[in-house]
Amino acid sequence: MAQRQETQRSKRWTAKEEGEEMRGREEKWVLDYCRANPEVNALNGPAHDAFAAEFKAPLKIQIVGPNYCPRLMLRVRSLHKGGWLERFTIGISNGPGWPKWVYTYSLRSDLKNNPPPKQTEER
Repeated sequence: MAQRQETQRSKRWTAKEEGEEMRGREEKWVLDYCRANPEVNALNGPAHDAFAAEFKAPLKIQIVGPNYCPRLMLRVRSLHKGGWLERFTIGISNGPGWPKWVYTYSLRSDLKNNPPPKQTEER
């Protein structure tokens, strides 16, 4: 019984480590994308398609407008909260069914030409 519980704990820990590793790879991808492209937002179809293809993330197919990858925007918001990305709004005037504005994110100006510092992992 104790051995079974230990096996379940180790499986959960392994899954948690794999999740953290995947999150780190996804965030690195977003930062690299922001270095190569000026901005990313909910209506940036090429970014959503590329992210979904790279990480096999679910992609919401839209009838009007570009496809949407919720996991990409989750990583983008996380990087903004962590201070890596700047956020601003842009207005849109594409007609009915489109938002009037969206949040747009770009790499902080002081990080554009410099690589991000290495993050140390503490365990």
